Amino acid sequence: MLAAGKSGTILSVGVMELFLNKYHIIFPFFLGKFDFSISDFALTVLFVPLIVAFVMFIGSRKMSYYPRGLQNFVEIVYEACYNVFYGYLGQRGAKYIPFLFSLILFIFLLNVANLIPGLFACTSQLALTLSLSLMVFLLVVVIGFWEHGNKFWQTFIPPDLPFVLKPFLFILELFSFLIRPMSLALRLVINMVAGHVMLHIIGSFGAGIWSIKILAIAISSILSIFELVVAALQAYVFALLSCIYIADIMHGHED
Repeated sequence: MLAAGKSGTILSVGVMELFLNKYHIIFPFFLGKFDFSISDFALTVLFVPLIVAFVMFIGSRKMSYYPRGLQNFVEIVYEACYNVFYGYLGQRGAKYIPFLFSLILFIFLLNVANLIPGLFACTSQLALTLSLSLMVFLLVVVIGFWEHGNKFWQTFIPPDLPFVLKPFLFILELFSFLIRPMSLALRLVINMVAGHVMLHIIGSFGAGIWSIKILAIAISSILSIFELVVAALQAYVFALLSCIYIADIMHGHED
């Protein structure tokens, strides 16, 4: 009973560490009273865009009319995403598709980095996902004012609505619009943390018991493959919801 209780306590502490993950300073740098130190969190977030840029550079360095290799792979992935986003945005919003595609790559690589031991689990932290969702939210607001001007606020009220219902529906629509950044951020965090918790729990089974430990390693390996699928799916969902928000504010109640 005591051993079981002790194992449960260790497991609970380990799971909580996933939620309370602390960054570690790698390159300390102070300029007067200002701290410009680079942590493992910042290094991972900065390193991933460099990978994306490098892959795109290699894939487009020797463009061919009949693509092969990396160029073919990048074009297939981009075309698949383009067709999905174009269906929501149309010709008017096609200029935002490169941003959405970059968002997919960025989040996907950060999600994959979460599975590599020693790297900081960035997308398991609300600070990053909320920053991304706020960036999308501000872009949506800018697009809204750019497309509609002072009539931006009218996009929250459907046409041909009785006057009595307009104030109530405006407040409801505005509230749902304002909570989008938090819901978008939490969706990504919760899904990524859930996968880490499951891997951690299964990996903690059978401490000291080799037969159970081997089974736990096998299950964890299968779950890691599943986590790669989840990493791609969550990146796609984040970008798709961002696309829907942009399309919704662009077209308003036209469609």
